[in-house]
Amino acid sequence: MSKATASTHPHEQSRTGVSHEGQPRDAPREEALGKNQEKLLNVNTELVQRVGDLTKMNAEVQDSRRAALNLMEDAVRSRQTIEMLNQELRESEEALRGVNDKLEQRVIERTQELAQSEDRLRALATELNLAEQRERKRLATDLHDYLAQLLVVGVMTLSQAKRIGLPPRAEDFVKQTEETLGKALTYCRTLMAELSPPVLQEQGLPAGLMWLVDYMQRHELAVTVDVERAGDIVLPEDRAVLLFQSVRELLINVAKHGTVKRATVRMIHEEGLLRIVVRDENGFDLAAAAAAAAAADNTSPLSSKFGLFSIRERMKSLGGSFDLQSAPGQGTTATLTLRSSVEC
Repeated sequence: MSKATASTHPHEQSRTGVSHEGQPRDAPREEALGKNQEKLLNVNTELVQRVGDLTKMNAEVQDSRRAALNLMEDAVRSRQTIEMLNQELRESEEALRGVNDKLEQRVIERTQELAQSEDRLRALATELNLAEQRERKRLATDLHDYLAQLLVVGVMTLSQAKRIGLPPRAEDFVKQTEETLGKALTYCRTLMAELSPPVLQEQGLPAGLMWLVDYMQRHELAVTVDVERAGDIVLPEDRAVLLFQSVRELLINVAKHGTVKRATVRMIHEEGLLRIVVRDENGFDLAAAAAAAAAADNTSPLSSKFGLFSIRERMKSLGGSFDLQSAPGQGTTATLTLRSSVEC
């Protein structure tokens, strides 16, 4: 009976799906199939995830592209704006250059006009000084030829009257009148010398500067003049007069404002230059003095600033220069410089 059971037909065993060991014959295949399905699910999941990532990346790329397009549009607009601004800038620069050119031209024209005006004013100032000197000389000549002669005749007439004998009272009267006429004659001669020193016309500038020693004593100023280094220089009368007037004005300024009543004048001719140096020991602050002079302070050493300006303009008109140096405790030095090419 057992044998009959064991000899069951193989096909029947296969239909039952059970092997002779008692396990299903398709289990490995199903296991492999399950693993493959699991792998496929994993791959599908990964693919879905990758598709999601790619979709996200595509959206980001689209956003970036739109942003890039916006940036490009902004760049184009910015470029257009920059080009427009550059064009406006070029036009503004061109207009500015035109304005600058016109302004420079006007400045050049005004500068030339100012220089011409200064030259005309300087020439006018020189002519005025020369006219003043001519008038001084004319007045001095008139005083000498008329008033002085009349005073001399008056003195001589009184002297003759005294010789013929007069009553005592009349003689006293004549004596007083003679003394008065003598004083008038002395003053007349002094006035003639101040108006136009004869020594300046007759003997030249060095002698004229020496004459200032006695002249400045009347202003209580002791002056020392050194002309030994001047040589035999001879100047045209107009230049000699202007230099003489400048030196006299500087000395009068010292006498008027200085506490030390001493000054020196040196006339030097060397290396083609004529220099006249006026020196005193009354130093002052030039800036403070200029401010005080501007405030119309008559006690300022520069209160006669118009006179100093006139001196500077005189020297410029001659092609020379005027330099003023001063400091407290160091004295004041004024230097008039003129090229000796003006000699004749």
